[in-house]
Amino acid sequence: MVANNHDAPMPANSAARVLADIAHTLNSPEQAERRVRGVLDHLRLLVPYDYCVLLETAPGSNPHRTIVPEGSGNEAVCEALGRLLGDLRESTTPNSDPLSPEVTTRPPHRFYLALPIVGFDLIGLLYVGRDSPAAYAEEHLQLLAVVASQIGAYWTELHLQAENARLYQESRAANVAKDEFLGMFGHELRNPLAALSMAITLAQLDRTRIDTSLAIARRQTDQLTRLVDDLLDVERITHGKIRLRKEPVELAGMIERGVGTIRSLIASRGHRLVLSIPEGPIVLEGDASRLEQVVTNLLNNAAKYTDPGGEITVSVEGRPEEAVVRIRDTGIGIAPEMLPHVFDMFTQAERALDRAEGGMGVGLTLSRRLVELHGGRIEARSEGVGKGAEFIVRLPVPAQTTDAAVARPKAGHVENRIRVLLVEDNRDLADSFRILMETLGHEIHVAREGMAGLDAARARPFDMILVDIGLPGMSGYEVARRLRVEPVTEKAIVVAVSGYGRDEDKREARAAGFDHYLVKPIDPGALQNLLARVRRAPDS
Repeated sequence: MVANNHDAPMPANSAARVLADIAHTLNSPEQAERRVRGVLDHLRLLVPYDYCVLLETAPGSNPHRTIVPEGSGNEAVCEALGRLLGDLRESTTPNSDPLSPEVTTRPPHRFYLALPIVGFDLIGLLYVGRDSPAAYAEEHLQLLAVVASQIGAYWTELHLQAENARLYQESRAANVAKDEFLGMFGHELRNPLAALSMAITLAQLDRTRIDTSLAIARRQTDQLTRLVDDLLDVERITHGKIRLRKEPVELAGMIERGVGTIRSLIASRGHRLVLSIPEGPIVLEGDASRLEQVVTNLLNNAAKYTDPGGEITVSVEGRPEEAVVRIRDTGIGIAPEMLPHVFDMFTQAERALDRAEGGMGVGLTLSRRLVELHGGRIEARSEGVGKGAEFIVRLPVPAQTTDAAVARPKAGHVENRIRVLLVEDNRDLADSFRILMETLGHEIHVAREGMAGLDAARARPFDMILVDIGLPGMSGYEVARRLRVEPVTEKAIVVAVSGYGRDEDKREARAAGFDHYLVKPIDPGALQNLLARVRRAPDS
């Protein structure tokens, strides 16, 4: 309250000295609480008061109160100021103006001044009050505003220092996690690479062991592909670059495909796999390949952390509005302090160095984010170390879905011979691809660089042309653009082959004229499906 009948304010020179003392106090090495009390003692010289309260507020916490005189127990004032602070939060955008008519709460003193303290947001309230001898002058309000501004700048600086300290600690923790991850990544890459190297050596030394060597090579190649795909998928999801291709998906079939993907690992470790899937169809609206990826990641996690001879159970339950998938194991379990963090990036429970299976700590992070993209949720449960673990996935079930539209895996059988042109500069990859195509009964021609590929395409018709994006000299994009303007190849099925799998890479490939996009290493199943589609396409 400001009225004409008031005390004379302090002379300007004296007020300036007091304000300078306040600034010095705020910058002193004293503890924060003693600094604030020193400021309020100086404030009494500028704006006389019987009672002073400084409220400091932070989001999600109760205001911190500094009251002068110390030990004063006027709870009615503090309660009124708490309501006043709430009124200010609900009013217009906070500023350092005195109370406006829209603030309905009024403190109990006859004469008072109250000003918000504003930093990046409303961070506090400065109140002075008295019952006599007179009202406060306009000059008192101006001086109080200066002090409120000083306190606001001081608190803002403290908040920035605390935030900087927090960010520094987070940065240090991130660097530690990064270093641990890089070490783990090197370890996880060396394991399959070592096994591949040994498989090659075995095949060279003993031709009767070729089948065994090939089985090892296939498993380790799949492992390497999963490592790279998981890393890329986490990056894409983190930056919002994954788009789900939703369609009706029959849950039981998706579970069975996921189990099939990981069955060799489960069998190699001697685990007993128990499936409990209801007979009736449960149809979801989702991206079949991404949901299958979730199941595969969870099963892979269960197999890695369950000792040989253990049991893994997969059960499915259909409810009116959701489907529940449970994957339970009898493995090493999860410590209570680790449970809240199992889905965090690069988080792994501590384990012995002699464990045969590792991982980079991204599979569970990826699974959680994929489930959330489908509108579902995932949780981990464990009774502790050595007591196994259970992962529960809950996915929404739409009210009505026609079974006729359910997505199913496409057939990979190719009935007739297909003429294929491969433009690839990597000799080993080209040779292995040529052998694969010949084994499948197709006709294959290989060109080592872009111009040779164009010449081959002009010389004879091909049903499908696969082009490596990263060719020397003429890029794969340029090859595709030229193929599209050649009369003999403008209607050919042109497929990009690349080690890059980002959405923007695929968009650029489509813009250049490619019909399909395969990411290295090429999945044989995806290739067979593509060959089947090409064979079924009408002749050009």
